[in-house]
Amino acid sequence: MSKKRNIISLLLGSLSLVIYILFFIDESSVLAPGFEGYSIYLLFLVFLFGYIILWRSETLAGIIFLVWYGLDLCLVK
Repeated sequence: MSKKRNIISLLLGSLSLVIYILFFIDESSVLAPGFEGYSIYLLFLVFLFGYIILWRSETLAGIIFLVWYGLDLCLVK
């Protein structure tokens, strides 16, 4: 039996990654100096890690994305 992959979550994850990268291209000169500017990069690394894991394990990626969302709420105001 072959394992079916959820194509919708992979497409939405890919679309989110493209939007995230476009945000960096557009806002690269406007990022605030200090911790707030670095927290955006930290959140991107967590998101990127979750995106990579998404292609292997959707459950683990879901947990990582929940952590990413929680960090986003705490760090970015």
